[in-house]
Amino acid sequence: MPREELVAALADSIARSKDLNPGGSSTDAERAAFLAAFRTWDEFNKRLLERAFTPVAWHETSPKSEYGTLQDLEFMTAVQLLPEQVPSLERLVSEKARRLQSILDSLNLYEETDAAKELKGVSHAPDSGSPPQTIFMVHGRDRTALTEVQRFLERVTPLKIVVLGEQPNRGQTIIEKLGKHMNVDAFAVVLMTADDEGRLRGEENELSLRARQNVIFELGYATGRLGRERVAVLYEDGVELPSDYYGVAYIPFDVSGGWKLALLGELKAAGITVDANKAV
Repeated sequence: MPREELVAALADSIARSKDLNPGGSSTDAERAAFLAAFRTWDEFNKRLLERAFTPVAWHETSPKSEYGTLQDLEFMTAVQLLPEQVPSLERLVSEKARRLQSILDSLNLYEETDAAKELKGVSHAPDSGSPPQTIFMVHGRDRTALTEVQRFLERVTPLKIVVLGEQPNRGQTIIEKLGKHMNVDAFAVVLMTADDEGRLRGEENELSLRARQNVIFELGYATGRLGRERVAVLYEDGVELPSDYYGVAYIPFDVSGGWKLALLGELKAAGITVDANKAV
């Protein structure tokens, strides 16, 4: 990565850390939004540092390892942020931002590779520094849930909401339609509703609730095409979650509507303009 591009990306991420303020984290929904925004910001930083610096041997330190060694295990798999965890997460955000500032201040100690110099002036896709231009929705058979989320997104953001089934086929296969409409400048919202049941072959335990196979496939497609920081999953209570997609934001699709603030946090962290006043 060219030095100038890295400087700009680090400076922007440090500035974004100031937006990760729990504010009035007095409700479950507000704390969920804070946790979701942190995860998206943190995952972007890890990917940025991984892309920016040449890999080193496992026993050597690097900017990526120095950033990644900060202890955040209690927040990596947490479904809900507890009130007593808020101060710890605030301190973690502050320390991670300080590490980023330290990396930025010491960039002159690192040599810019010839490959990085050749990339100057060359645009990349997707450009993680530019906000998404559309929101792509992945869904199963629950049309009620789809309509609810679609209408919510239409209220809070000016972006175009793309639902694959509403787009003309024009002789295209499903994978061709995905490639056309899930553009690299999109953000994906995946609805994992309890449409199917299943279990491992040979087991006699109760069947588990699962999302449709097309939803799991499109989740993987979106993660690979857009990056994990541009994918948010709304999952119905009890639905089996794929463990392979670490870094993707999982948000409980609760009947109380707490998912709305959490999803707003993910959209905002991705650079999408949202109007929280229209969330209710």
